[in-house]
Amino acid sequence: MESISARARIGCRVNPAEFLLAGVIVARSTSLLLSKALLTTMSPLNILSVRFCLAFVILCAIFFNRMKRMDLRTLLMGMAIGGAFSAMMAAELFALKHTLASTTSFLENTAIVIVPLMEALLHRKLPCKKALLCAGLTLIGVGALTLRSGRFSFGLGEGLCILSAMLYALAIILTDRLSKKGDPMLIGIAQVGFIGLFTTIASFIFEAPKLPSCASEWLPILGLALVCSCFGFTLQPVAQRRIPSERASQFCALNPLSTAAMSAVLLHEKMGVMGAALATGCTYRMEYNEENFKDTVRNHVLNDLAADYLDSFTDTPLIRLGDTYIPGSSDIGDVSYEAPAVQMQFKIGDYPNPMGGAHTPEMTAAAGSEYGMNNGLNFVKGLVMTAIELMKKPELVAAIKEEFSHVGDEPQM
Repeated sequence: MESISARARIGCRVNPAEFLLAGVIVARSTSLLLSKALLTTMSPLNILSVRFCLAFVILCAIFFNRMKRMDLRTLLMGMAIGGAFSAMMAAELFALKHTLASTTSFLENTAIVIVPLMEALLHRKLPCKKALLCAGLTLIGVGALTLRSGRFSFGLGEGLCILSAMLYALAIILTDRLSKKGDPMLIGIAQVGFIGLFTTIASFIFEAPKLPSCASEWLPILGLALVCSCFGFTLQPVAQRRIPSERASQFCALNPLSTAAMSAVLLHEKMGVMGAALATGCTYRMEYNEENFKDTVRNHVLNDLAADYLDSFTDTPLIRLGDTYIPGSSDIGDVSYEAPAVQMQFKIGDYPNPMGGAHTPEMTAAAGSEYGMNNGLNFVKGLVMTAIELMKKPELVAAIKEEFSHVGDEPQM
């Protein structure tokens, strides 16, 4: 009962505004993906103009009665925040033309570090140790993300991302200060309207703006307007009214994470190995090995134990390791020199050249057939029973280890 009540007390201290801010940040992270799809046919400022003007019209229709309470002070506060966000997103979209969406998201959200540093500057005091530690770790992540093929890569796209991060930090601080001085919902609506106004003016000055002309353009624009602007931007002042700016900036970490995941799934972008390793607290080493793969080493004790169980579950001949020579191209080859290994093959169907027809349409069809699926399930049952037997009989594990201790570099067949 004590642990349950303790969890209940912890849960009560969760700030609902933080859940709202987390949802806002994740919703806004979809903007990079939708914008990336539009940049092939529409210019950056044009996208922002249409997106936020449409969002403002939608918000005015929904909150028509509330809009009657809009005053000059609220408009000025919305204009200040909207101006910062307009410059931030303009830099962001121009950056997208020169680098990956995942890279843009990561670098832009170094605002998580810049916000506490700016706050320290505004309060004329040194940042706390936590902020300095965060800055150091973020710089490591930035370096890892921009190191490509072992060389430092920092171009126009990355520079615009850093500029966007500084403007984002400014917008967070302005939102923190101003959302407490008026109706945060009206400030959010005014902010959206001014972003639309500023980007429309800039679009006419620097570009040749146009309205979306087909479904492939309108659908991303609608997604940007509804999800990212109406929800993501309008409700940020509401959430931040009850959250300190330093705490709010920490939620920026959700943006690169969700953007990287969606970029990998939807845009097939790849995150650098170094960046992925550091982001998950891991290390990595990459080597180029010019040696051929080793042949598979047969561990007789493990092999025979598994084969006995597998034979009891399958009604087709099992090809045991050792009965047939398996060359070094086998996936388990080098691994079998590092740990006791077992490799066997079972029948999945009748198709030409069953032993040499891997990675073919015929093999795919056979593997997905009822016969192949049933044999696969029976094969798994045999492996599970092998594992259970090893857990029950330590002497078998000792015998496997003893045999493995004599493994050398010579291939065994």
